[in-house]
Amino acid sequence: MYLRHIQALRGFSTLMILAVHLREVERKTFADPWLPDWVVVGASAVDMFFVVSGFIMTYLAVGQFGSAAKMSDFLYRRVSRIYPPYWVYTLMVIPVLLLQPGWVNAAGGGGQYTSLFFSFTLLPHDRPPLIPVAWTLSFEMYFYVVFSFLLLLPERALPKMLALWAAVQLVLIALAFPVREATPWMNLLGSPMCLEFLMGCVVGLLILRGQVVWPGTMLLLSILLLAVGQWLYFSVTQNHWVDDYSRLFLYGVPAALAVYGAVGMERSGVNRAPRPLLAAGDASYSIYLTHVPVLSAAGRLCAALGLESPVAHALWIVGSTAVAVFGGLVSYRIIELPLVRLTRAYTPSAVRARRVRRAAESAAARESR
Repeated sequence: MYLRHIQALRGFSTLMILAVHLREVERKTFADPWLPDWVVVGASAVDMFFVVSGFIMTYLAVGQFGSAAKMSDFLYRRVSRIYPPYWVYTLMVIPVLLLQPGWVNAAGGGGQYTSLFFSFTLLPHDRPPLIPVAWTLSFEMYFYVVFSFLLLLPERALPKMLALWAAVQLVLIALAFPVREATPWMNLLGSPMCLEFLMGCVVGLLILRGQVVWPGTMLLLSILLLAVGQWLYFSVTQNHWVDDYSRLFLYGVPAALAVYGAVGMERSGVNRAPRPLLAAGDASYSIYLTHVPVLSAAGRLCAALGLESPVAHALWIVGSTAVAVFGGLVSYRIIELPLVRLTRAYTPSAVRARRVRRAAESAAARESR
């Protein structure tokens, strides 16, 4: 089911993340950067993605419970949605890694320190993957695998299982606190951000039960909480970057309210979303995976040409953003969509159906001889 407001939220969130990385590249490229420090509030888009994931998983899971066959289809669709496009974009980075390893994921210590195995598998590692933003995909895969196993249970058990998952997650967070930075697996499993997926699941349950109250007010409240929370955090810490424990409340709660409000408004008949945001939402995964290499290349090109004038600076900001978004839209059409269509033909149920059909055709052919 296509939810326009969710796609719009995805599109806006993708542009927020793009702005954060544009700011980082600008600071490496120009001596006098223009983008303000508060742009880093765009990092809250990651939390939005986690909440949206929890909501979508719950929303799509209706009628899929209590069946191992449906569970395998569900997990396959999630895994095949993540890995094939990601592998294609990662392979594109390999030539750069071989020729100029320092250019790849320079923020994480340079490509020469990155493990190809962990980059391709998305398993937790102490170094970031070749595509730096892919660290969030490790979280997504964790969410998908655990949630898929919940589908083996009756649907009525979902609220209790989510509560149990939340309790286990809180224990993991407590255990991981002293060792998170030194243990990649605990950095993932014990991250407070994992609770944001469960927030999205709760929102999904509320929406499915028709428990929608003041959706427009909730959406406005989410914006207010995000702005006030970011301001208060900076006032206290003098740091715009929010730590993982604080962002659960400063970013996760507003994201949950935004999803609740946006979907609630759509189900109430308010179905308006800007087309550019819908297009960005449809292509959000491709834009997300490709924008950092595009922005980095634009920054290196500008530095190599020695462009420092205000006009060049303005053109670089606008042009880099446009190329990153357009490149993501194009790659969505020519890479991501064809891969999605290809992999959908190989869901476990589709493969089983083809086998049954071929067996029936073979049996009919034998009988006709």
